[in-house]
Amino acid sequence: MDKPKLDVIMATSEAVKLPHQQVKKIVNLLEDNTIPFIVRYRFDEIGQVSTETIRSIQKVHDKFSKVRRQIIRSLERVRKLGKHCLTALVAIISLFKGLKDNVVRGALLTATTLHEVEEIMAPFSNKGSSTLAGRAREQGLLPLANRILSGEFVKMTSKHNVNQNLPIEKGVRAILADIVANNNQVSALAKAAFQHGAKLLCKPIKNKKVVLKPADSYDNFECHINQMKCHQILAIARQEREKELTVSIELVQPYKFQLKKDILSIFCGQVYKGLAPFMAECVQDALKRLILPRQARHTRRWLMEKATEESIECFSQNLRDLLLRQPVRDHCILAIDPGFRHGCKIAIIDQFSKVKATNTIYPHPPKHQWEEARKELLKLLQVNKCNIVGIGDGTASRETEELVASLKQEIPSLMYTIVPEAGASVYSVSAIAEEELCDFTPAARGAISLARRLQDPLAELVKIDAQHLGVGSYQLELPIKKLQDALSDVVSECVSLVGVNVNTSSPYLLRYVPGMNLARANSIFHERPINAREKIQKIKGIGPKTYQQSIGFLRIRNSDSVDNKLLLNDLNRLDSTAIHPESYSVARGMLKDLGLKAEHVGTSVIKKTIQTLFGAEVEEALRNSSSLAPCTVQLVAHKEHMLQKLPSFTGSFSTLIQILTEFIREENFDVRSAFSKPLYRSDLRKMKDTRQGDILTGRVSSITTFGVFVDVGLEKPGLIHKSKLDSTLQQGQDVRVFVLSVDHGRGRMALCLNNSSPKPHVDLTPKTTSHKRKSKHSGKRTNKRHKER
Repeated sequence: MDKPKLDVIMATSEAVKLPHQQVKKIVNLLEDNTIPFIVRYRFDEIGQVSTETIRSIQKVHDKFSKVRRQIIRSLERVRKLGKHCLTALVAIISLFKGLKDNVVRGALLTATTLHEVEEIMAPFSNKGSSTLAGRAREQGLLPLANRILSGEFVKMTSKHNVNQNLPIEKGVRAILADIVANNNQVSALAKAAFQHGAKLLCKPIKNKKVVLKPADSYDNFECHINQMKCHQILAIARQEREKELTVSIELVQPYKFQLKKDILSIFCGQVYKGLAPFMAECVQDALKRLILPRQARHTRRWLMEKATEESIECFSQNLRDLLLRQPVRDHCILAIDPGFRHGCKIAIIDQFSKVKATNTIYPHPPKHQWEEARKELLKLLQVNKCNIVGIGDGTASRETEELVASLKQEIPSLMYTIVPEAGASVYSVSAIAEEELCDFTPAARGAISLARRLQDPLAELVKIDAQHLGVGSYQLELPIKKLQDALSDVVSECVSLVGVNVNTSSPYLLRYVPGMNLARANSIFHERPINAREKIQKIKGIGPKTYQQSIGFLRIRNSDSVDNKLLLNDLNRLDSTAIHPESYSVARGMLKDLGLKAEHVGTSVIKKTIQTLFGAEVEEALRNSSSLAPCTVQLVAHKEHMLQKLPSFTGSFSTLIQILTEFIREENFDVRSAFSKPLYRSDLRKMKDTRQGDILTGRVSSITTFGVFVDVGLEKPGLIHKSKLDSTLQQGQDVRVFVLSVDHGRGRMALCLNNSSPKPHVDLTPKTTSHKRKSKHSGKRTNKRHKER
């Protein structure tokens, strides 16, 4: 049997714009290796390619592989239809598609997308009596339709119809309309017409009672499909799911007229002149009943796929920034889960995450025990020598912030920060919380989780399903499986970047190490303490492949934790680094060339030695280099000199730099120290005190497809619309912003970066008719509610 002409590797290479051989190597490695392992330990084979690029290659390769498999299945299906059936079908398809013999097989062999395969195989779908055309074929009207298309004059009489249940003219029209709709050339014309002239229309559902219509309602909204934004597509999908809107995609009249004209030019020239009006009716029927609805469905699916891809990428980036926030080490932390009726739940943990105390205070309505709550809070802070407070961002957060800020006089060093509560309630009633904190109530567990996620965000947040962490919007409109897979990949990527201490990490963190799962993590957990990496491969369930993929991300370190009391002797210092055991012999050779031993790794001795041999510039470049992209310009400039000083080294220069980088890093080095710290506050500012033109300092709290939200210490974050962004921002980044406008009634604030602040005389007050204004990049709204405003 003929093989498809689609070369999956070549197609992937062209799609990601990388050399064919490089893509081939990456695809081969992906067959039995994890992405973090490839990026960290196989960079010599693939070049310095980022994690995102490899994931993109994997995604595109899987897509083209799926197309190739579908082509092979379709070819097999065509072959099994048999020679007689195939000859009849090919004759029909050849006649109406303008193709020669072997039309189906030849078209399939050159297809490159699933949509093409579906279009080619459409005539083979046997819908039987479920369609009008199918019933007409069952009544023996297909030969009559074929004669009309071959140019014969046919008079439709009852002798052509075996079964009189369906009128002859109606049946023939249905068959011809079906043939027109399944024509490849017509499908291409319809697709092009929708790309240029289709618009999305939203209409409110009549007689639906809505107590309070949201400000972002899309009633009577219309927009060209190429100008639709991701957040608009998903917001409309949400309102449609909630049965607030009916959504349609229509082709504007000029394009619809031209499409009909083009289709008529294809078919009317084939039929007898006297039957041309009848053929025109068939074309009109095909347009109204088949072509336009089907292309509208395809367009809607395309819009959702585009919005889904963009939204999931936004979810992933936000989750990555959240997990890699800098931990608060060596501090006692008090966390408050605020609330009104049920009070504010308090939990205080020491520097080892051990719970020291929990309590509940009622400073807010309905009990109004402000002074009692203040005294209890002050007592806990002073007794435990704590000056860092984390406040949940949920209900009563702002009021609780006032309570904590009032303690500044008694504790001058007091600092507080707002901690996202998303997922805390889910965790508090989960099986993980029941196992870890069985002695505490669910309410107390939520406060404990807030304290721990401030102390070590990565270790705590991995216990919660990533989709519950509130890192994006319109989550219910996204495919749940695709979202879960993407977020799970991000968690694994972050865990592999930071590394995991085998003797102190929970199984829920260990399971995200590349190559691991929960069962293997539990096996390691029950074998602790472990004083050497080589002992891990002897644990039940840890095979050679799992060991190879995971061991570089597992660290063996001493811990002075009160709970664990792990003070291990005779540790191999290489086991506490990111150096893979397969490179230990190379690392020991380099240490011998430097005149040092493994015990000097991470100490000032090895730093001074490297500085003496290679120079201060090299030592500084090593300190600032990344494990995933170690070779910087400064280091490459010293390549020859460094290789001369290390005569026993035989590997690549990238491997040499990666090993040297691990040599100079301290034992407790954490890559998250380079990421954003918690934004601490010591005073309280209110939105009513904020005016247009103010310059504020804040932090990026979330990134969406329509802009960036910045926490400036007010009741709600302000929005920098993407039209006001002249640079790329990251979640957690500190910024100075200019206040464009403040809507005190709705609690909204428009911002822009301070370096792009407008001139003072520009009127920036939002107009009440803004929704009615139609711009080049947005749709128009004609909601009566907006008109009344």
